[in-house]
Amino acid sequence: MYKSRMHWRLLLAALLLVVSPISQADAVINGITGSEFKFTAKSGHITTGDGASLLFWGFADTSPTGSGIVQYPGPTLILNEGQTVTITLANELNEPVSMVFPGMTMVTSTNPVFNGGSKANFSSLAPEAAPKGTQTYTFKATKAGTYYYQSGSNQPIQLRMGLFGA
Repeated sequence: MYKSRMHWRLLLAALLLVVSPISQADAVINGITGSEFKFTAKSGHITTGDGASLLFWGFADTSPTGSGIVQYPGPTLILNEGQTVTITLANELNEPVSMVFPGMTMVTSTNPVFNGGSKANFSSLAPEAAPKGTQTYTFKATKAGTYYYQSGSNQPIQLRMGLFGA
């Protein structure tokens, strides 16, 4: 008797799956679109599941339509292949910050930065936004795919603190 009921339940479940309407599923990535962006490097706090508050550094979308809220990871950029993109970075942190875009073709200069001009004092992979300063970066999205951006300055600290995005 038990096996018979179980058999009918399984048959009914399979029948319902076959005759139920098929719904459409969409994949969505929440991000920002455009070709000119304004980001600000600043600090924020993440609340963990146990209620602790952790300090992080991140990028905030501070363009006119942006939230201005620092994000971990940074804002996701939705771009078109072949598009030329400009990001103006403002820095509210107490140390210089820069941005690099691995895999993208840089249009603006990305020469490494050396403190005092001495190659023994490497500072950054790209021109930096000084504290309370700004720096502009332009690159061409030459290849389709998923890429990341990150700080090119003081990477052992700044990447761990959260200065990266996609």
